[in-house]
Amino acid sequence: MSEGEVRKLVLIRGIFLHGCAHTNLKDEISRVLAVHHFDFSVEMMLKCIAVKHNIASSAKQEFRFKDLWDEITKKGIKLPLKSEMFKLHDERNLVQHAGIVPSSEDVVNFKGCVESFLEQVIEQEFGISFKELSLAQLIENDELRKMMQDAENLFENEKYKECILKCNDALIKASFDVADIFGKTSALMGYFGEHRN
Repeated sequence: MSEGEVRKLVLIRGIFLHGCAHTNLKDEISRVLAVHHFDFSVEMMLKCIAVKHNIASSAKQEFRFKDLWDEITKKGIKLPLKSEMFKLHDERNLVQHAGIVPSSEDVVNFKGCVESFLEQVIEQEFGISFKELSLAQLIENDELRKMMQDAENLFENEKYKECILKCNDALIKASFDVADIFGKTSALMGYFGEHRN
């Protein structure tokens, strides 16, 4: 999986999780925003698949939601929960264009369907677990990557103090062990010391 694909999938996950946060608030504006976020995450996922399989030349290429779905499935790619995703998109259109506010029950149902959709499609198309997606995956050093993934998990579980401490540990490790700033500083000082005269 390319770095660009990881970034897009992490963004999709983040948008979905932001929708989940709105779902928990239950007020009308939050329900409207949740539906938008859920639909946006599904549409972005479809565009990622379309680019991966050369159905679209780039994510900027315009497709209507249902046409994009159809183009992907014409290539033999299985997409789950079609009726639920189409219902979500129709609901998003009602919210956007008619000012309809979805019910709390509908928003909760959409949340579950979108999560299932993303879990299945990301595993099938990219071979990675939805829950494991994080920008930390782009860190090459195994130990630092693990530390930052732990910090992200702590953050998601609202353990902010522990998250900060884990980030601090990672920064120390990156600065002093991996990057060896003291060793490099000494070498630079020696170099500049020799060339000052």
